[in-house]
Amino acid sequence: MTMSLLVVLEVLSAVLGTTMFIRHMGISSSDAFSRAVILVLGGLSGLISLLLMAGQPQLLWLADAGCIGLFVSALACRGDQAVGVWHDIREVYTLHPWYILWPCVLLLTLLFLEAILLAPSNNDGLAYNITRAWLMLDEGRLYLHSGNGIRQQVFPPAFDVLFTLLLRSGGDYGTGVFSFLSYLAILCGTYNLANRLFHSPRIGLATALAGASFTEVLLQATTVKNDIPTAAAAITLLAALYNIINVRNATPQRTQGFRFHVIYVVFAVIFGVVVKTYFLGMAAALFACIGVGLLLSKRLFSIGGMIFHSLRRPGLSGIIGLILCLGLLIPSIFMMTQNSRLHGGLFGPTSFTNWHKNADGVTGAAINAGRYTLQLLDAPNRLTRYTAAWYDNQLGEAKSLGTNMNFADLVKTPLFPQEDLSAFSMLGFLLVVASLLVTLIKGRGFVRQTAVAAILSFGAICYALAWMPWNLRFFSATFILTLPACGFFISRMKRPWSVTVLMLYFVGHMWFVGLTNAEKLILNILDFPHSVGWAEANDLLRRTWDHPYHYARYGLSLEDRETLLHLTAPGDRVLILYHETSLVLPLLLALHDRDITLTRPGRPLITDSGTLDTADCDTFFQLSNSANITVEDIRLHSKCTMDRRYYARSSHPDGMLIFTQSNLNHPSPRTADLFNQTPEFVLASTGVESIPHDHHLWMYGNTSTLTIAPPHHFPAWLEYELMTMIKQQHVQIFLDDKLMLNSTKLYPLEPLQGRIALPETTQPLVVRFVFDKTNTGANTFAPEDPRPLTALLEQFHIVH
Repeated sequence: MTMSLLVVLEVLSAVLGTTMFIRHMGISSSDAFSRAVILVLGGLSGLISLLLMAGQPQLLWLADAGCIGLFVSALACRGDQAVGVWHDIREVYTLHPWYILWPCVLLLTLLFLEAILLAPSNNDGLAYNITRAWLMLDEGRLYLHSGNGIRQQVFPPAFDVLFTLLLRSGGDYGTGVFSFLSYLAILCGTYNLANRLFHSPRIGLATALAGASFTEVLLQATTVKNDIPTAAAAITLLAALYNIINVRNATPQRTQGFRFHVIYVVFAVIFGVVVKTYFLGMAAALFACIGVGLLLSKRLFSIGGMIFHSLRRPGLSGIIGLILCLGLLIPSIFMMTQNSRLHGGLFGPTSFTNWHKNADGVTGAAINAGRYTLQLLDAPNRLTRYTAAWYDNQLGEAKSLGTNMNFADLVKTPLFPQEDLSAFSMLGFLLVVASLLVTLIKGRGFVRQTAVAAILSFGAICYALAWMPWNLRFFSATFILTLPACGFFISRMKRPWSVTVLMLYFVGHMWFVGLTNAEKLILNILDFPHSVGWAEANDLLRRTWDHPYHYARYGLSLEDRETLLHLTAPGDRVLILYHETSLVLPLLLALHDRDITLTRPGRPLITDSGTLDTADCDTFFQLSNSANITVEDIRLHSKCTMDRRYYARSSHPDGMLIFTQSNLNHPSPRTADLFNQTPEFVLASTGVESIPHDHHLWMYGNTSTLTIAPPHHFPAWLEYELMTMIKQQHVQIFLDDKLMLNSTKLYPLEPLQGRIALPETTQPLVVRFVFDKTNTGANTFAPEDPRPLTALLEQFHIVH
């Protein structure tokens, strides 16, 4: 923890030092800080990526030295600017009311503490964003050879490599600091830009709070995902472009400040694109709109000439900018080259990238625009689901265009803010729509150009990407692009008190989102018990601050963690077989000082001795016999371990299987499996098909019963897996009339897996599944089948 916090201080010092250097060029403190964040993140990303490309992770101390050296040199050369920054901060407090500023400061303090102290909780972050950074450190290379998912290998790593600085000590503290700095950059950058556009610090603050209060933006303030830095890059890009196009004479092109704006535009675009490829569409739309505006105002060639002359003698800032840009471009080109060589596409396997693309052109884009609009309205969940079903019905057969998923089944509005599914708030969306309309009609110049660019950016995402329910965060940069229009709309409010009321709402909404963030558990009402006692309160606190206890919610139970640490010692070899979507980071952190090989069955494993096929059982046992223990995701149902898994250690039916070498060398004497037609296993059944179809059986009627023979060996468990097609369905499971699973909700096409401990008995056992809904009435999904179908039985076997 101590080393991670020192890294956080190093990064903060580098941002402050860069702010002082930029402010010396005559740029305001807020603008300088926001750009300093992007420059520091981009510079660190380039340096780390190049070191990993060279196979030298042990030289990451150069990043530490760079941060400290930057700060020290700034104090030595530009120390007077630190005093200027402090005076600018004090001026903000004199210009604005305390009841607006102090709640913001307190909330920012809370978010900062969350960013550096709380464990990461985003599913994608645990599956690949931070996981790939850990693997990069472990392998000592940028392009990974191991891993359990293709996303760990092929996705752009520009933002994810930053986590290597914090993971060197084996901990996960401070992982949210880069997103928090990006959030601050959005806040400060918007304040600066709106203040300059409308010549009013009050409008500047109101516009900044509008952007900071967008639900999805605030939720990303402590995340480990890589969308919010592109939003920060967008606001700083706007500021730099505004400075360039508002030059009115020939003198500024000779100044260091003008040259810096030009170089920064190039750097910000490169940074945004290498972090998230969709940033290219937004940048192209922005440049096109501003270019057309300059052409119509007959200033395009004069501005172009000034830019050209300013770069003829790049000076020190030009050389530094070139180095920073190359530091981002070279690793990105290297990644695309490797992807093309190994997978046949610049961004990964063609089948993988095509699945994420909108394959239906303009028609698919138009349908996606309607889908995203319904999501962005952020209406109550019931209304959202109703309108989504209506939308699909109106589309008819065209409802499959623009997506590979079922819109009506998957779209939902979470009750409390959740990073993967929340939008930007209903009022935020309505403010953006109203601002864009007013700006298009009444606005002029730069403000109108950014409004048009925001609309084009929205359309570009709808056109390029297939709709998915968790894609809303991709619009973060687009919504930030609308903030000049929002400022224009707010500036036209006639009554001063209306702006104050609006700011109070923004601050109140920020506190609501900050406290009820479903993934941070500060005041998560969803997890809050109805009657809170000391035990429940302690449990909530432990899940918030105790990292191992927190990770028990993400697949690594405390019991399994203790087992793993007991069976292995530092330096021992561990083979991990995990599913593509498994949240593997908790396991890697727990075993950070072990020699780990991570893969998934069927994925080629590149080793020093060649490429291994892990789907081949001989190869698998060769790997596992060379490891002290093997850990397998219980969901894999690997053919190599199926007859050996019953000896493995496991504390949770949805968790992991832990094999020692002796476990793997002794297969189970018996597997009682319904689908393998094990003799005398299922003695009788009602409400269940007798002949499997594609390795599953339909269950029908509200009650399905299977009478099974008692096991021959103990301890023994009954493992099952169900899958439904019916919405809002619940199931109860009984064993000999004893309730084993209380009313549990089933989600369409999402398997429900479980394990039931069987009592030591010689008598047959009766397993009963009770469903509350069947394939009738409003729940009908197969109208041609007259049976009251309930669910698919996909697994049903006894393990020892």
